[in-house]
Order: sequence, then structure tokens, then C-alpha cells
Amino acid sequence: MMDPLEEKFLPALVGKRVKRERLKLELTQYELADEVGWSPQEVSQLEAGKRKNNFVMYLYKISKVLGCTIEDLVTNNPWKDGQDDKVDEKELKKKLKEKKTERFKETMRRMGRQEIKKMWMKQEER
Repeated sequence: MMDPLEEKFLPALVGKRVKRERLKLELTQYELADEVGWSPQEVSQLEAGKRKNNFVMYLYKISKVLGCTIEDLVTNNPWKDGQDDKVDEKELKKKLKEKKTERFKETMRRMGRQEIKKMWMKQEER
């Protein structure tokens, strides 16, 4: 049986660790959501510690996608949370933004001028 205090703070702890592992892999919330079978909003809620029901059922799948163990996400492990494992969140977010921009540019290159022009025309009609 879980201590009520642990039960209260477990979603926030797991969310923080899921976010850390996701950023290390340079995955977006959309990419993680796609792999797990959730919506990006559900991943966001999990990382914010707000998703309390049913998230435990998905820990195995999340841990496999992130390349870690369930234990890494749920237990107090001083080696995982210690100084040696600090993640520069700002730097990783910057890399993710660059990755998204590159994907957008690549999509635009593949579409070609005519398709882009059609897309803009449809937008102006609305």
C-alpha cells in the first residue's frame, strides 16, 4: 500500500522525470504522445503532474519509448536526480525548436510553390 503523501506527489514526480527524459531524447510532446497513444494534451498534463488517473497503466509504454525503466520514473534515485544528471532544459528546448523549424522548412520544400500558393488562397477565402 502506498503512503498517502507519496500518492499525492507521485504524479508530479513522474511528470518531471518524463519531461526530463523526453527532452534528453529531443522528442516533442506530440512525438511522445504519438508513440504512447495519447493526445499531446495528455502528455502535457502528465508532465505538469495534473494527470492522476490511469497514468500508471502507461508507465511501461512511456518508459520503453524514453529508453528508461519504470523504476527510473517512480523511485527516488539519487543518481538520476543528482548533480551529475542535470539537464539544461533551456538548451534542449532550443534544440527542439530548431528541430521543429527544420521539419517545417522540409515540409514546405516538399510541397512546392503551387501547393503552397493553393494553401494560401484557401486561407484567404475563409
